[in-house]
Amino acid sequence: MKHKNMNIQFQPNTLYYGDCLDIMANFPENSVNLICLDPPFNSDRRYNNIFKDSGLKTEAQIKAFDDVWLWDEQSAERVQRLKNAVANPASRVIAGFEVLIPQSKMLSYTSYMAERLFVMHRILSDGGSIYLHCDPYASHYLKLIMDAIFNIDNYLNEIVWQRTKSHISNQYGRIHDTILFYRKDGQHVWNPIHAEYKPEYIKKHFKNEDERGLYQPITLTGPGATQKGESGKPWRGINPSDVGKGRHWAAPRRESWPAGIEPPENYESLSVHEKLDILDEKDLIHWPKTKKGKVPRFKRYLSISHGRRIQDLITDIENVGDSTENLHFPTQKPIALYELFIKASSNPGDVVLDPFAGCGTTVEAALINGRDVIGIDILPFALRLINEHRIKLHGRDAFPVQGIPIDMDTATQLAKTDHFKFQDWAVSLIDGFAANPKKVGDDGIDGFGMLHYKPDNMDRKAIIVQVTGASGSQKAKYDRLHANVRNENAAMGILITLDAQNAQRNWTHTLEPVKIGVSEYPPIQCFSVEEYFRNDQDPNRILQLPSLANPWTGKQMQPTLFDF
Repeated sequence: MKHKNMNIQFQPNTLYYGDCLDIMANFPENSVNLICLDPPFNSDRRYNNIFKDSGLKTEAQIKAFDDVWLWDEQSAERVQRLKNAVANPASRVIAGFEVLIPQSKMLSYTSYMAERLFVMHRILSDGGSIYLHCDPYASHYLKLIMDAIFNIDNYLNEIVWQRTKSHISNQYGRIHDTILFYRKDGQHVWNPIHAEYKPEYIKKHFKNEDERGLYQPITLTGPGATQKGESGKPWRGINPSDVGKGRHWAAPRRESWPAGIEPPENYESLSVHEKLDILDEKDLIHWPKTKKGKVPRFKRYLSISHGRRIQDLITDIENVGDSTENLHFPTQKPIALYELFIKASSNPGDVVLDPFAGCGTTVEAALINGRDVIGIDILPFALRLINEHRIKLHGRDAFPVQGIPIDMDTATQLAKTDHFKFQDWAVSLIDGFAANPKKVGDDGIDGFGMLHYKPDNMDRKAIIVQVTGASGSQKAKYDRLHANVRNENAAMGILITLDAQNAQRNWTHTLEPVKIGVSEYPPIQCFSVEEYFRNDQDPNRILQLPSLANPWTGKQMQPTLFDF
């Protein structure tokens, strides 16, 4: 685990680049009111499969959304670290998982989540809540971790969201996600959420109508017999026990009255029979037309009905599919689902945190509903996507992004203090390129890209990237990239340097240009961070690249990543 980064400051309406574990370490206790997180699912999809027909000799690994589902040396170190972290209530849970599911991708994932959920508990405010979105593969493991960290007494719901339909032939269809809903302590914000009645429901239940509109006759009694008072005694010759054994009269509260009819000021102090008399006087009691079952009922008008109350089974919020909100971002969830969580468990002005911000569904849902919001993501392009497609489109200025260089000074500082993070950031500056998660023994290959069209003069489509943050001549790095392009059977190579003077373009090479149609593209190109800041942060002013394929979806790139 890394130490606190003193350059990271807690600030609502801000995006953060980096591992949420490191970022949240800088947040004060009780600083956020609601946490909504949708961490990586076990998709069983390796995004490097997109490179399988690229001609590349080496296996192209790209930094993706589900890398935490890999068991490796880092996973083993994390499990050992958690077993020793006795202050983390999930320590014993992970120790048990190590016995049950040793050296597995599930153990890697659950240990990864246990470290981060422990920090989330620290920064969540008293009275705050957390929604953990997970798939059925991991939900039962994650619930044990949540029970340990947040306390089983603070478990509120397992929400089931039907996200799709299924045509699996040999088992029940896998059509839902699970959202675990916990509070931090015995008190939590709760605003009941209602949905509009469906037409068929209205037709079935609101069959009656008078001059005030459609209404549903509902009971005027409640369960339980009373020994004293008049609520258990007959009214207008009708005994409440006629409705059911042991029932008593129960008049509705004043907020149940329809608009335009005001109950008396002393309504609450009246006896139940007096309330019933007032209701009948105001024509708010439905009397059956026949003697059979002649029990008075209250007229509940459709005009004041809140709709049906949302329960823990959600079947009417569709996945993004081909809707206009679809950014073609893997793992994207619908805004309506997260609007529901935010409205139910926070108030306007509260701070909502999404530690796995992705394409910014939670960020947009929070802004729509007047909340402050914080988004964290380990992929720089995701943060650019949030600013361009979630924030600016709502007429807001782009959120500041902490953890990402904003000029040469901060870029130089990042290159010195965290070279691997600098590499990932530098690769992300060029839309269509993804960082190589392998940092040791990577043969100098720090990222990958992919041509959308196969060149006319070769069977190669992959582009490899090499990054250096060092000073001085980079001729040796250039020569190594030249050799890698040739030896790995790549179509092109890009060298990213820190300083412009090191991005020499007159070094010689023996590689043939990439020919697509009437255009030719240099097979080795150089690009510097300094030039990036000089040219309005637009690499296209410096590089000459043909049409690229999205490294996560394989689809043709447009001017902005995921802008389809």
